[in-house]
Amino acid sequence: MKAALLCFALGCLAAPAVPGSENAPVIVVKTQVTPQTPNPQLLVRLKNQSTKAVEAISVVVEYFDERGDSRGTVTLSECADMLANSQLAGPGAEWELNPSQLPPGAEPGRGSYRARIDFVRFRDGTEWGPDEAKESLRFTGIRSGVAATRQYLKMLLRQRGVEAVIQELER
Repeated sequence: MKAALLCFALGCLAAPAVPGSENAPVIVVKTQVTPQTPNPQLLVRLKNQSTKAVEAISVVVEYFDERGDSRGTVTLSECADMLANSQLAGPGAEWELNPSQLPPGAEPGRGSYRARIDFVRFRDGTEWGPDEAKESLRFTGIRSGVAATRQYLKMLLRQRGVEAVIQELER
């Protein structure tokens, strides 16, 4: 009990299991609020327990006050650098999402947080999750923009050469 109270006071709350997350390809390992003032940040650590590389992910974090009432959510999302053909996390890897502001209404050091995986897109194009935050649309837009950029730069390279591509990238 003392350890739980100490952890609560420091803001190192582990996310409770979310129904249906047992078979999730990516799981929330830890949810934590940094004690820095005046702008504490929300940190979420994830683990890829699938056999595929993760390209994009969105996580919904819900804040509950001390009475257990939901007081706000924030969606954290991250996408690999598709121009570089990279990934966020390979199979078995753990990683931390970019820090985020706290959900609206959250009070640092009070209440609790529950994080759940909302959407995962893998490098092979397959997807998982309910996508309630509709982040897949943004990820699809990013992917389309990258594809259009690649196509344009290849065309420019064929028609006008390397110098034209360099000039285009520098403007």
